[in-house]
Amino acid sequence: TPFGGKQGGPEHIFGVLQDVTAQKEAELNCRRERKYRKAILGSSLASFEANFTLGRYYGGGKPMPGLPSEDGLDYSGVIGQFAGQSVFSADREEFLRRFSLEGVINQFIQGETKLTMECRLCGKDGSCLWVLFTVSLIEDTHDVWGIAYVKNIDSQKRRELSLREKAERDSLSGLYNKGMTESLISEFLENQAGGIHALLILDVDNFKQINDTKGHQAGDSVLARLSGILRRIFRSADIVGRIGGDEFLVLLKDIGSGEMAARKAREVCRALCVCVGPEEREFCSVSVGIAMYPQHGTCFSELYRKADTALYQAKYSGKNRYVLYEESSSPQFWDHSAGP
Repeated sequence: TPFGGKQGGPEHIFGVLQDVTAQKEAELNCRRERKYRKAILGSSLASFEANFTLGRYYGGGKPMPGLPSEDGLDYSGVIGQFAGQSVFSADREEFLRRFSLEGVINQFIQGETKLTMECRLCGKDGSCLWVLFTVSLIEDTHDVWGIAYVKNIDSQKRRELSLREKAERDSLSGLYNKGMTESLISEFLENQAGGIHALLILDVDNFKQINDTKGHQAGDSVLARLSGILRRIFRSADIVGRIGGDEFLVLLKDIGSGEMAARKAREVCRALCVCVGPEEREFCSVSVGIAMYPQHGTCFSELYRKADTALYQAKYSGKNRYVLYEESSSPQFWDHSAGP
């Protein structure tokens, strides 16, 4: 601002500088937020906002079944009903743990500002859709707010699961491959606090002879056939895998006792005694070694070693039989032919 002098010209000039960095950054952030919201809304199935301090739901974004468009609703009621009606049952508990009112507040207190979960939404026709459920958290004065988006990731997720399935499965048998079988069993045993389980090693008797006399294609056909029988015999909760050319590994969960495991092994031996010749005059059979958790060990390597020792005994005793390892000062075995 100029001030006039004696001859009418400016004698003094006063200026004020004001730091507007914070204001400009806020304006830029606001523009970015508007662009971000527009981009997300354009690709999302649904969106809503919530005041987690007050426990209020605001459905001014994109509504979808289970996520209403009304404002000011009780957040816990809306998210609980949505989980019960739309979220796949296997994903529901984890969904509520993450996105319940208490869950969101606890995660925010721990420093989390973006909560995400991949889950399945179920339609009335029973179909399932993979989605990414995201809640971005911000603190406005004294309240914690969230902006939630539901994004369709079904195609991407199904491709990912398909690739994972191929990586985990043996291409010939369709069972878990060696690495995945051992990993699943090890993980299961490490998390056990009780229960009685059985580890079974199955080996096809004289399989080399089948390959040598009938060819590898015939051998592969036998393995595929035996694998199909194994899938039918064991429960979906059991872990069944092919760990070698003619060797299979099974973890029988919560089998109850060694006697029950032996009974199951007998059933396996009988079921896998199948015809392999074109005139149904030739048969193949399997031998089985069994070790019990926790009686014979509590980790995979220990149980595998005991079951492998029992398998050797079954082979040595004439094949087509099962052997349950028994721990003692000198190892003893239950040795049973699979015959009647």
